[in-house]
Amino acid sequence: MTMLLSLLINVVGILSAAAFTASSTPMRSCSPGLFAETDDTPEHTMHEINEADAQILADVLANSPTPLLSLNVAYHLKPERRDEFLEVMKNDLEPKAIQSVLGQDVDDSNKFYLHQEFNAPEDYNSQTSYKSDLGIDFFETDPFQRFPAMNDFELCHDGHAEKVANVVGALCLNVEICIKPEARDEFLAVIAQNKAGSDAEPLCMQYTWGESVSTFNKFYFHEQYKGEEGLEAHFEGHHFKVWEGFASKVASPFEKPPIVQKFVIV
Repeated sequence: MTMLLSLLINVVGILSAAAFTASSTPMRSCSPGLFAETDDTPEHTMHEINEADAQILADVLANSPTPLLSLNVAYHLKPERRDEFLEVMKNDLEPKAIQSVLGQDVDDSNKFYLHQEFNAPEDYNSQTSYKSDLGIDFFETDPFQRFPAMNDFELCHDGHAEKVANVVGALCLNVEICIKPEARDEFLAVIAQNKAGSDAEPLCMQYTWGESVSTFNKFYFHEQYKGEEGLEAHFEGHHFKVWEGFASKVASPFEKPPIVQKFVIV
């Protein structure tokens, strides 16, 4: 298990960086239908580009001022390893991340969630979060009830211009949504409106969303609110009512039910 864990951590980092560099810029536009599959489009063509295009994309990424890549991770610890995990993560959060948020599940004290954002693909390397001897030792000793779920995504909007400080106690959501291809255009329009409305809420601290670097029409979110009051105010907004209307259609727009992880920053 320990060798497998180390190997998978390394592989995730390598594959994520490769997928991000090669394919994420087209997906970053989050354009309605621009890169959607059609009946006569081979599935593999969505993420294939030639060498010249790859260099152009690399140049664009290198000069972009916004955080391009984000990461949501879910950890489920063995109870006896919980305190050790917190100590390790306090010391080993990725130093090159422009934002690193770690929080505890509101219902299960052994579940934790991480959200990170990076300014450039070269800043992202999943190995570096475990760089210290303490971190390496910990992650190689089978501390989890379930292997961590790591999800990479690229922002569909401008991100933080400067490093973000965490607000301990803030209420957060990490969300995964898988959209049916035919619902993509409407989803993007609804979410763009939802973000604009959320950004204007006095009790909403952050509303970040983007598309998976490896799976088309799979989207990830990170939201922060000033307590339950902030979340309830979000639910009452007109923009959220529009989202509810979209999400509750008889012909579901989702490939599978959304996954919502609720946690508090530690």
